[in-house]
Amino acid sequence: MCWWLTPREGEEVVELTTLAAEIKALQEMTVSELQDRYREVFGEETRSHHKDWLWKRIAWRVQELAEGGLSERAVQRAKELANEADVSEG
Repeated sequence: MCWWLTPREGEEVVELTTLAAEIKALQEMTVSELQDRYREVFGEETRSHHKDWLWKRIAWRVQELAEGGLSERAVQRAKELANEADVSEG
């Protein structure tokens, strides 16, 4: 069984219980492997060579895909706060 939560080409999505295993595996990957995984998860290249940033960013995205992102209410509130910050700085 594949331990990747998000499928690679030709693979199926596996159960959420593998999320912790994937995150643990990310911590043990090389920078090159993390850059490859970043491309798979985000669909774009990364210019970062910072291992800690890469594995944490990928782990965040994988967890978001598995468990869902922010609620619509939270997204709306974040937009409101951003608009308020723009107005107060101007």
